[in-house]
Amino acid sequence: MGASFVREAPARSEGAAFRETWRAIRGAAFGRELWIVAGFIFFFWFSPSFGPAFLYYQTDTLGSVSSSSAGWRRWPRWRG
Repeated sequence: MGASFVREAPARSEGAAFRETWRAIRGAAFGRELWIVAGFIFFFWFSPSFGPAFLYYQTDTLGSVSSSSAGWRRWPRWRG
């Protein structure tokens, strides 16, 4: 809505600013730090081994798969 009320002359294109921005983006994309973080996120979310192990631990320890049902079932013990 505000764009219809604001009149502004179009800005001219600056090749030097575009090249500087493009160099910065390429430098970040090929940087080691970015790939370390991306690899960590990938291996954290797509690891097939963590999910079942934690599910079995939760089932053995709490006796229930759903944490909300386990909490409601044990509520009277929390009251003291």
